[in-house]
Amino acid sequence: MWLTNNTVALNTAPNGAGIYISIEAKLGVRNNIVANNLSGSDCVQAGGTVTLQGENLDTDNSCPLFSLMANPLLVGLADNGGNTLTHALMTGSPAIDVVTTCNEMPTGGPLNEDQRGAARPEGSACDLGAYESVFGSPPPEEPPIITFIVNVNCRIGPHYDHIVVLTHLEGDTAEVVGQNEDGSWLAAAAPPSEDGDGEPWCWVPEEWTTGDFDRSTLPQLDHLLDPSFLIPKDDEPESEKKGCWVKPPSGGDPVCTFPCPPGAVPGGACKP
Repeated sequence: MWLTNNTVALNTAPNGAGIYISIEAKLGVRNNIVANNLSGSDCVQAGGTVTLQGENLDTDNSCPLFSLMANPLLVGLADNGGNTLTHALMTGSPAIDVVTTCNEMPTGGPLNEDQRGAARPEGSACDLGAYESVFGSPPPEEPPIITFIVNVNCRIGPHYDHIVVLTHLEGDTAEVVGQNEDGSWLAAAAPPSEDGDGEPWCWVPEEWTTGDFDRSTLPQLDHLLDPSFLIPKDDEPESEKKGCWVKPPSGGDPVCTFPCPPGAVPGGACKP
């Protein structure tokens, strides 16, 4: 099996959210983008054999012997023409004009169109992945940014029962890449950990954020509902189950704040 000029991004799985190579697999990989997958890493090779050709890009260095590790600057899934939704490439993407020979595998014949049916190449060379960028009509350069209006835990899944990855403080900002089915949770960028492990995104409740962009344009992201990601009920702290009455610094009546801010001493549980 060959993968040629595919874009595999923003998926979830226990292992290998982009590509999982099983023990008996025989896989050829040529000129692909496997990037920003939400859990399980971009690639996992449990065995099998992999044949690499051309240039292939991932974001976490988990794909065996891929030649490029970088942020491909993908736009969320959108109708960019053709019969399917595609991830466009932002201006300045390292995936643009890096494929010197545009061939389909395993036939070796010319690859003259992208997933939409647009001509390849549009520039000096073909682009990696399923989308061929068109000079003069770049996608948006600035990703949507949210600001947190309270201290809020960022979780591995879009539910209060999922484990906490990190805590964003009131006033912090983060890039947002998508939302769950009903828009009640947003997938926000998580800063890299010191050891380089961890997930690139985590989930926050939409109601505790603000941002100057049209939230209806955010792509809907699949998410992994795995029991191993749930907080054992006996271990769930009381402050995660209920909010706290917190007196504003400017004075006035206490405000029900959820989750309890770090260091807050509940004077009585509340629910917003």
